[in-house]
Amino acid sequence: KRKCERGYVASAKETVDFWLRMNGHANSTPASRTVELDKRDGGTAIESKFSSGSAPVTAWMLNGAGHPVPSTTVKVRPFIVGKQNRDIEFAREAWAFFESILP
Repeated sequence: KRKCERGYVASAKETVDFWLRMNGHANSTPASRTVELDKRDGGTAIESKFSSGSAPVTAWMLNGAGHPVPSTTVKVRPFIVGKQNRDIEFAREAWAFFESILP
């Protein structure tokens, strides 16, 4: 964790590791797939699904991406925040998550 003006910030890996531990996946091997729809966006998107614990966990790693939200439909200029991954649609992924936990 790094100290910054807003307190401590956990890295992406620390965040994923936390949710894996909380949901019983600490020593699990995920089912993974690589998505590369746009070869010009700077890198691939790798989806890792952990399903053997008490609750499923899905983690995405966006290689070569900056901070813009990944999207296949809405393009963001790579101003200060870096390149945008164009291999997955964040809104679709977020909705799929919330839909899966709704009664």
